[in-house]
Amino acid sequence: MNNQVNETMILFENFSEESRNFWVFIYLKVRCIRFYADFVSFTICFVGFFANIVHLIILSQKSMRNLSVNVFFIGIAICDTIRLLLIIISFIIYFYYIFQASFIHEKCTSPTSHSMLLLAVLSSSIRNLLKISMWFASIMGVFRALFIRYPFNKIVISLMTIKNSIRTSILITLLILPFWYTSFIKIRENPKWIWKPPSDCPGFSKNFTQIVYIVEKIVILVDVIVFKLLPSIILTITAILLTFQLKKQKIRSIPVWNQQSKIQTTRTTKLVIIETVMFLIPTLIKGTLYLSRFFVYKCVGLTDIIDNLAIIFTLLTNINGSIHLLICYLMATNYRNAAKQLFRWKGNKKNTILIQYIKHFQK
Repeated sequence: MNNQVNETMILFENFSEESRNFWVFIYLKVRCIRFYADFVSFTICFVGFFANIVHLIILSQKSMRNLSVNVFFIGIAICDTIRLLLIIISFIIYFYYIFQASFIHEKCTSPTSHSMLLLAVLSSSIRNLLKISMWFASIMGVFRALFIRYPFNKIVISLMTIKNSIRTSILITLLILPFWYTSFIKIRENPKWIWKPPSDCPGFSKNFTQIVYIVEKIVILVDVIVFKLLPSIILTITAILLTFQLKKQKIRSIPVWNQQSKIQTTRTTKLVIIETVMFLIPTLIKGTLYLSRFFVYKCVGLTDIIDNLAIIFTLLTNINGSIHLLICYLMATNYRNAAKQLFRWKGNKKNTILIQYIKHFQK
């Protein structure tokens, strides 16, 4: 423990003794929290992956395909499903290295190969691209706010159709897709030295060597703006507008034909508000952390603390990506009915078997 503290002191060497002790304490605590947060995040992603598959199956039902808002929910679900799968694979590799280190001495553990680093960089860049789901949530909120504010406007009504929602989703994807390159180049792997296993390490050939790569992350302003800052601003404005409009009961002006339709419209708006806020909170926190990195980039220790805090708060993003099924089931009646209809055959089958079983013993 003392060695770890002494090594950490170097990260804050330009600080006064009192400040250095404080930041070393924070640094060690954040690293410890991150270690446990990784295991919690893996569990959430594992459960959320299968929940999103069920979520997609329900959204693809015929009764759900007549609502334009579900087009954006499908886009969000596809992004989250792929992203959670990539996170699970990354965690499995990470846990494997931890397990390997538990029975292989540190000096005999070979560094990560270049191919594995490239795979990790590619996976990370794809996961970052899949944050396009935040833009789906943003545009969904904007459309809903326009519909509540201008319910009789022909342009707004045309935007709410299924075809235009699909076109908008495709357009957003095509516009964001080029920014994948910035997600890829912000992670660099630089060769530093050549590693050679000690002579007493088993399993290596006599002349075995391997290049050690150091992964460096750079903050690209365009990446921060596109995937963090702009979505945060849009989500904040949208959440405020939707809440304000709902509170002022502007929804009464929406042309609905009966009370049940009016209630359904209100519930859909509340669902959009909840989804908007759920995307807003982690995006705003992580965006603030990444922007603060520009002010402390000269201090390795502080940038490391910010990076670890960003990883910890990724837990909120993973939770958000895992509970869409639950939120939609609790908030949307049509979603709940579609889920019950989808799995009703199982209940009917069980009841049929039970009735036949009872009749058999009544003979």
